[in-house]
Amino acid sequence: MEGSPWLLGDAFSAADIMFVSLLQFARQMLPPHKVYDEWLARANARPALARALAKDDA
Repeated sequence: MEGSPWLLGDAFSAADIMFVSLLQFARQMLPPHKVYDEWLARANARPALARALAKDDA
């Protein structure tokens, strides 16, 4: 994760989709880690995630 913006390289992939909710849930239980926090911030900034979360809240 340090050498590329997403889990499998330069492109957002299904792997990122699978792990974003897991890391959102588990982040408070893990020690501070800049790489995890930056990756999660990039994922959380994706408009599609905001739309999915809005549907989940409805």
